[in-house]
Amino acid sequence: MSKTIVINKKTLITLILSIIVGFGILFFIEHFGNYNYTYQPVRTETDFGYNENTPSETPLQSISYLTPLNSEIKTAGNGFTIFDMKYKNVGLDKYSNKIYYVINGVKKDYLYGILFSVLIFIIVMFFKHFKIKIK
Repeated sequence: MSKTIVINKKTLITLILSIIVGFGILFFIEHFGNYNYTYQPVRTETDFGYNENTPSETPLQSISYLTPLNSEIKTAGNGFTIFDMKYKNVGLDKYSNKIYYVINGVKKDYLYGILFSVLIFIIVMFFKHFKIKIK
């Protein structure tokens, strides 16, 4: 006597859609992280102490991205300079450069994507099986 497990086609579609939506939410959230960068400052000694006079062509030593879910992505300077970080349409202001950090943030925070997917799946299945009537 064998038992058969039956999975409804609508349930399978709901599961796949909840995974897509859950990771879509995570991808959206990852766009709100913070970028920090470090560089080697050029200091000159004056009579009153030190004066930092770092040229804008100075390459960055590292770039770190802190995701909203508190994971950190660290990279080398990737060829960026201080100029790239301070002005529009260059450096990390361009979406094509930011997307690298966002995607790596999603990879590090994948457990949250799974959590969002499971929560969405449970909520949808709850409302599919139970009807709520307000009188």
